[in-house]
Amino acid sequence: MQPVTHSTISSKPPDLAPLIEEWFLFEPREDSYALEVATGEIPAWLEGDYYINGPAGFEKPGLRYRHWLDGDGMLCRLHFEKGQVRFTNRFVRTRKYKDEEAAGRPLYRTFGTSFEEDQLHLGVMLEPPANVSVYRHGGALLAFSEQALPMQVDPVTLETLGQYDFHGRLNDVSPFAAHPKFDPRNGNMLNFGISFSATKPALCIYEFDPIGRLLHRQRVRLAAPFANHDCAISKNFSLFFSESAVDGFSALLAAGRLRDGVTELGPVAAQSHRCEAPRSRGGGSH
Repeated sequence: MQPVTHSTISSKPPDLAPLIEEWFLFEPREDSYALEVATGEIPAWLEGDYYINGPAGFEKPGLRYRHWLDGDGMLCRLHFEKGQVRFTNRFVRTRKYKDEEAAGRPLYRTFGTSFEEDQLHLGVMLEPPANVSVYRHGGALLAFSEQALPMQVDPVTLETLGQYDFHGRLNDVSPFAAHPKFDPRNGNMLNFGISFSATKPALCIYEFDPIGRLLHRQRVRLAAPFANHDCAISKNFSLFFSESAVDGFSALLAAGRLRDGVTELGPVAAQSHRCEAPRSRGGGSH
């Protein structure tokens, strides 16, 4: 066996998805049209809608984004009816999208790309691009960002209807993740968000009933502003695992604003944490 030495360890990890960037450099356009079935046929019993959300538009005048999460959210819909299928796609009209379209140039810093005189939402967070996921809840179709309230869109035309604040119970700075969980027993939706405070970091947990009313909200103090991407639920608990991959947050928070290189944050010498939070009485007891 060859001994492992500094000369045999690459300082740069291997590219496990070579040329994947080429998939993102097409010029996206909005459209709606019937699809032709090349072979076979669509079963007559297959009816309904399939939605997907993801980043698109990786080049703006004078700027090419550096990370695949930088693109603006684009929703796609496949509608199946009577053996036919129709495709529709539209950008989510977030504040970021509308402001930059009106200005004809990039204005806001993104997850992996900064530039001179870029802007942040309220000076402290990224302007949400609504480019991560899409779910139906409470009679609404919602396009999600990380750390921000979702945008409501029309389920047929995909026209953006505006920010969805859950009947006025959440606001523009409520931390809100893009990966909610749904309880199949009662239709409740559970979600969370991390408050990246320099002095009082917290895990915020929410539970909503099937029509989108807030049933329960709690804050769990954290030892540090750990990263948390997803969660799990049981009958009586919400389960979280907070990774300690937040090296650089101290300097980031001390500077009072996000800096370039968010995607370059590395591991920090701290233990990971598991959190088991009791669910609301309305959620866990049904």
